[in-house]
Amino acid sequence: MGGDPGRLFFLFNLVHSGEGRALKALSEEAAAACLGISPLRYKILAFAVSAACALLAGAFYAHYLSFISPKTFDIFFSVELVTMCLFGGKGSLWGALLGAGVLTPLPHLLEILEDYRDFFYGGLLMGLLIFSPRA
Repeated sequence: MGGDPGRLFFLFNLVHSGEGRALKALSEEAAAACLGISPLRYKILAFAVSAACALLAGAFYAHYLSFISPKTFDIFFSVELVTMCLFGGKGSLWGALLGAGVLTPLPHLLEILEDYRDFFYGGLLMGLLIFSPRA
């Protein structure tokens, strides 16, 4: 958790900088190229920033667990992470934190329905994908 405030501060500043506006402009790649924005450069930047965030998160998580086995990162763990990000809203830093804050304690609240946990997350993910705005 120690790196999260710093990482959030960095990402918030990145989104509101010129590079962040260029990344948003890449949703219309041809128009961005006409404005002089290099799509390749900014796609590589986005990939590098996301890889660095994944690296830090994985390193902190590995340190927290002390031992990692292949069962640690099964498909259902990946579904939970994607659901957390989509729950808060696509493209929202605060929304991803909200999604994690709401969905992390949810398995503990639904311990009675432990056998249906994966079914619940799958249904929630499908509902989020169907009903979320396309923006």
